[in-house]
Amino acid sequence: MDASIVKRQLQGLRTVVTHISPDIDAIMATFLLWNAAGRPKGLQFIFVPPGGGEDSRLEEGWAVVDTGKGLFDHHQKNAQNKSATAAVFSWLYPALSKEERSAASLLVSYANKQDHGRGREFYCADGKDAAVAEAMSITAIYQSIMYKQSDGPFEEASVHRQTRSLDTLKEMLSLLAGLYDRKLGHYKVRRELPEKEEWVSECGKVVLLHNGDRRHTRLEESRGRKLVVFYNDVGFTGVARTAAAVKCAGLGDFYKSSQFIELFEGIREEYGEWFVHYNGHIMSRAMKDRNGLERKRSKLEPRLLASAALSWLYVDNP
Repeated sequence: MDASIVKRQLQGLRTVVTHISPDIDAIMATFLLWNAAGRPKGLQFIFVPPGGGEDSRLEEGWAVVDTGKGLFDHHQKNAQNKSATAAVFSWLYPALSKEERSAASLLVSYANKQDHGRGREFYCADGKDAAVAEAMSITAIYQSIMYKQSDGPFEEASVHRQTRSLDTLKEMLSLLAGLYDRKLGHYKVRRELPEKEEWVSECGKVVLLHNGDRRHTRLEESRGRKLVVFYNDVGFTGVARTAAAVKCAGLGDFYKSSQFIELFEGIREEYGEWFVHYNGHIMSRAMKDRNGLERKRSKLEPRLLASAALSWLYVDNP
């Protein structure tokens, strides 16, 4: 399918039809269409009995999802896709950017397994962690919404099923929109990171970020950095210890170290304005007042702060 045709038909999308009490596959497939169409507020949703409905009439603004055995279904014999989500993704593919394809493919992977009863394969092997992962999964959230919309934990909602289907779908669309945007944000952060990295130690364990935020710090953490020194143009300077430094002493020790104290020669009054979080994972210049904690830009030269952090890391944490 040509990308221009896909985009034109998306612009004309007015109605999405899916089966009543939509499952995760139907919801994710609907999300991909709704999202690619620009998340229009006026999009109409119609729910039919499972297996009902006809094929999509895209030129007329109708898309039929996970039912009807048509373009966006997978229940027909010799279906090329494992899920309705995969079918929608295949159709949208030419019109999506590289990053949009990557984010959408995560939904396809989830729907493919979930719709075939293999959703638990996503959870880790450890019993306790697997239980937590399952309880906090998209499936668990979906089931909690369905529970809230139904008459009870084991009773199929038989009254106002159209309304309940719509309420469930809208809640899930909002949830998926947040997850999808978060993933696209990860790609944006990855593109931005080289510009934020003002200095990286030769060993790669300490990095200095300029105008970064927590997302950039987490990405540095995944790259094995132990200490992230950061400052920005709105007045905030600090140091973060990452999960990669689990065997490293807390930053309270860095605060008391000679490497850090020697930085304040000539600006001794600022030393007492630095604040170390109780868990030892972050420290920054801050002033305590009646309104709480006001973060402030340090007078320290950021490169010198980063060098001191590196020196402490090697001397006190060999």
